Amino acid sequence: MAHVPFSVILAEETLVMDETKLFIDLGLSIAVGLLVGLQRERAGSAIAGIRTFSLISLGGAVAASLPPNVAPWAVVAGLLAVRSVLGSLPRSGRNR
Repeated sequence: MAHVPFSVILAEETLVMDETKLFIDLGLSIAVGLLVGLQRERAGSAIAGIRTFSLISLGGAVAASLPPNVAPWAVVAGLLAVRSVLGSLPRSGRNR
């Protein structure tokens, strides 16, 4: 089997999505996230609110719209980003 460059594989397997549908999907995900976050704030939840739920739903919509051959790398990049954010937070005095 001949060696095929990764860029050729990426170009062949990339799915073409209409920009209008993409923006509608992203807008709907933000709207649903805002509604859920608003409900959680009105319920008095101290865990998450409007910003958190809208960003999480937007991230999920972006991940769902990625082509299948790029999606695993997006998961790895997301996990590394979460790890770097958690690593930069100050630790509580109990665990020292």
